[in-house]
Amino acid sequence: QSFLSNCYEFSSNKVSWQTARLYCSGQGTLLLILGNDSREWDFIVQRTVLSSESYWIGLTDAITGRWRWVDGTPYTMNSSQWEPGEPNNWLGEEDCGELTASGKLNDGHCSKNFRFICKAPASEN
Repeated sequence: QSFLSNCYEFSSNKVSWQTARLYCSGQGTLLLILGNDSREWDFIVQRTVLSSESYWIGLTDAITGRWRWVDGTPYTMNSSQWEPGEPNNWLGEEDCGELTASGKLNDGHCSKNFRFICKAPASEN
């Protein structure tokens, strides 16, 4: 699906975060990176809520507490984008960004299997 000069692939397969990242890079895309454009957030959230599924996105805090996008860009913390009480690094093992079915972010266990979203500039697809 395309929106604001970008193309998005919403997977129906459920895989781990690392598998999702590798799949996207193999397609010449990236696991979803979201900027500060509220229109893009709304576009993505509408689709995740409608699907009633959680999706992996390209956000990780492999260095705990320092959330970054898969392209290395720092994520600017915005608590309104997260589920209440998140991110909480439950049991010290939640390092991957998940967009939940309620349209909010959660720090999930990277080995869990979720759908995922790849993104590329429209000119590359």
